Amino acid sequence: NGIQFYERSRRCEDFAFSVECALYAKTYVVLNAGELYHYRPNENSKSRSYTKNMWKSIRCLMCYMVEMTERYTEYDFTQAMQLCVFYFCTSVIRNEMRLSEKSQRIENIRQIVTDPLCVGAVNAVSCRDMNPEYTAMYGYMKQQNAAALNRYLKQLEWKKKHITPVLNNLFKNEKVRKLYRKIRGR
Repeated sequence: NGIQFYERSRRCEDFAFSVECALYAKTYVVLNAGELYHYRPNENSKSRSYTKNMWKSIRCLMCYMVEMTERYTEYDFTQAMQLCVFYFCTSVIRNEMRLSEKSQRIENIRQIVTDPLCVGAVNAVSCRDMNPEYTAMYGYMKQQNAAALNRYLKQLEWKKKHITPVLNNLFKNEKVRKLYRKIRGR
């Protein structure tokens, strides 16, 4: 079917390849055997370091994906693609959070949240089933408030770095876990 890796993007090129393969597949097999995906975080990996101009690259990929799925007439992928675009926007925003200079970081986030592709995705999806973190990001993206989104993500980063380890260590104690469950009514 002439399927090739999307080479205009430095990231996630395998995503377009996988989707295109799925569009052409005649049959599918679904494995319902529990957790089949194992992810090993690597602090030195490319996905953990700042990527300059990531939005430009991911935006091209998302436009390609939307165009490719629009050509597929047997199923309407519009809603699924809008969710993908939203997810990729949040990923690129997280990439921008690795940029040390605050004013440039906020400007880059502003460019993302005001881009018509991102705006269209945010307006097309619902945050009803999102976890609290994505719900908050969704709200700031919908308001196109880059500065508030930056503040929220910086606070979240601080909490994950300083508060979460303390709580995790505290909850290793069985007495603390029992007391917590009793207080929470569980």
